[in-house]
Amino acid sequence: MTTETSIYEYAKQGLSHGEDRIAIWFYGRSITYGELFEKIDNVADHLYELGVREGTVVTIHLPNCPQAVMAIYAVAKLGGICNMVHALTPKAAVIDNMRFAESRILLTYQPWSVDGVTVFIDVSAYMGMLYRIGYRLKNREKLPSETVKFAALESNCSSKGDYPIQTDLSDKCVAYFHSSGTTGEPKTVMHSHKTINNWVANAKDFFHKNTMVGESLLAVLPMFHASGFAMDMHQLITGKGTLVQIAQWNAKIAAKWIDQQKITYLTGVPKVYQGLLAEPRFKGTSLNQCFVSGDNVGDSLKLGFNRRVGKEHCLYEGYGMTEIVTACFSCGVDHDNILASGYPLNHCEIAVLTDDGSFERTGTGQLLVSTNTMMMGYLKDAYATNAALLTINGINWLKTGDYGRIDEDGYVYFIDRIKNTIIHNGYTIFPTEIEAMTRKNYGVEDVCIVGIKNKTGTQTVRAYVVPRGNLERTELEKQLRREWEEHLPRFTIPKEIVFMDSLPQNMMAKVDRKQLEQMP
Repeated sequence: MTTETSIYEYAKQGLSHGEDRIAIWFYGRSITYGELFEKIDNVADHLYELGVREGTVVTIHLPNCPQAVMAIYAVAKLGGICNMVHALTPKAAVIDNMRFAESRILLTYQPWSVDGVTVFIDVSAYMGMLYRIGYRLKNREKLPSETVKFAALESNCSSKGDYPIQTDLSDKCVAYFHSSGTTGEPKTVMHSHKTINNWVANAKDFFHKNTMVGESLLAVLPMFHASGFAMDMHQLITGKGTLVQIAQWNAKIAAKWIDQQKITYLTGVPKVYQGLLAEPRFKGTSLNQCFVSGDNVGDSLKLGFNRRVGKEHCLYEGYGMTEIVTACFSCGVDHDNILASGYPLNHCEIAVLTDDGSFERTGTGQLLVSTNTMMMGYLKDAYATNAALLTINGINWLKTGDYGRIDEDGYVYFIDRIKNTIIHNGYTIFPTEIEAMTRKNYGVEDVCIVGIKNKTGTQTVRAYVVPRGNLERTELEKQLRREWEEHLPRFTIPKEIVFMDSLPQNMMAKVDRKQLEQMP
């Protein structure tokens, strides 16, 4: 099927031959493809009644759960735009995000009410009984009276079929993903239906060379990230495999489910595989292909995981960016090189921009990517969009902001990040956002947020703070931690605070982040 269609239509292909297959397994309960698409169509009908039309931005603030899948495809069916917000984002930040994205409809698992329409999702609704009871005991907050319940949207709607079905959506925007951009500054990346469909088509031939029928994937990557959205959800649903969803990472549960559900396919950051290796009962013999990216990946992790599952080739490294949906090069069955970060996927070209500014197909420099999954651009930021792109001989290239090497055989080796983002357990953290929030405290003269590498290869967030005047430092630390907890997602909150009389500067009179990163 052509990729020039909506992600809804692309995912629905082949449905008539597989309605009884298991589409989603979630904490002990399963949903068939027939049931899933019936729910998607019902949700679309109700969202239309709530005002969703082509171009309407719907904010989706959810962990991995069946309702998130229903919501995404329902919004896509109507030609709306899914504004994918991190599930741990606090209310004030979600409201700011919605204001920027011009969204007045929020789908959330939190008992909130915002201006516009708020739809509440009970994440436990599709769990097995014991998991459902446990979840509800921990989450018993009362809903605001004006909140719409998502469960009502799943039922038949009186206006079913009374709205025009969108048929020419391939080049229209379907999702906003929030990324570091190519410079380390937070950006909102826009992707069309076609770019996301193209990624699945490219991956099909590169990774597994068949449909996903009979395959099952443990969906560890969150769907509010482009990787979880495309590489996990859309790839599995389109290929009619089984998506085994986990709402919050838990190595013990993941290890149990991989063996119990005979998972064959897995994607994740190094933390996922390190956690599985630490579980003594984990066997993973059903796994056929696993992919790791998001942090620097050591050869010892790949070799150790392969030994554990009893296969010479099982865990493959990859590299990608939100601006090109997700992975653009990876190792795989036909391109296995334990030392390399990967080989370009189908319809993807790789080059480097060397330190002297020359364009080369091999060598060392800033990595450039040209592919049919290129973003539409950054929302409301034409300057940053133009700065991220480079046109050479009529071909558009994306400047990744990362440093790497391409060898004579076409393999790519990631070296380091040019941008200042921090990667913590696969999550991208923007230092500038934390710094801007921290500077609002009158007791802070200056601040720099950096990532400190730890023994596991990921980064710990550290705050270097210059206090104003003679303010008592213990009290300032308490203030900052209270403010961070109120306004920042938990995973972005600095673990350490180091007070300094002044921040070091480089020869350009800018804060020397490298020096701070190397401090013990």
